[in-house]
Amino acid sequence: MLGEEIPLEGLPYEAQEVAVAASQIMGGGSVYFLGPGPGKTAMLRALAVSLYKAGFTPIYIKLEWVKYSWGLANYIDKYVERHKELVGFEPAKDFDVALVDDGELAVEYPKAYAELISELRGRIRAVAARTEDLDAVAAVFGDGLPIYVKGDGARPRAKAPFGLALIGSTIEVEVI
Repeated sequence: MLGEEIPLEGLPYEAQEVAVAASQIMGGGSVYFLGPGPGKTAMLRALAVSLYKAGFTPIYIKLEWVKYSWGLANYIDKYVERHKELVGFEPAKDFDVALVDDGELAVEYPKAYAELISELRGRIRAVAARTEDLDAVAAVFGDGLPIYVKGDGARPRAKAPFGLALIGSTIEVEVI
């Protein structure tokens, strides 16, 4: 399931990655959610909701949706409803924290996103990108704490006696 398809109530709010990212951002730092596959978008969405509840005014920017040479006003006008579906609140033009999804696109197509990125400068606090693009993404967005997301993200497991929480689940065992 894609991160955009997960309902708000199914996001990994209790994941350690989200808590670490929120702490870093509240302290004035930036973070990168990195991984090869799914999970980053769900983490970024959960982070947006968590920051909103903590009194911040975040905006969730999905670069995949941005058209060539769009600025921030174009994005906000076009995706008000979609933003509300994904994070539960409307995007504010006076936001204080920007969370950027598909950050690798800003590296691959710098001219397409130049205007939007320049308008977000100084307020970008979280970026989701592929692991292999970390150095290039950091060159575009600045320094940040890398947080590696494996698979579909770290979700809290149901608390039950050993073994019962794993029924119907696929697990990975690593032998050391």
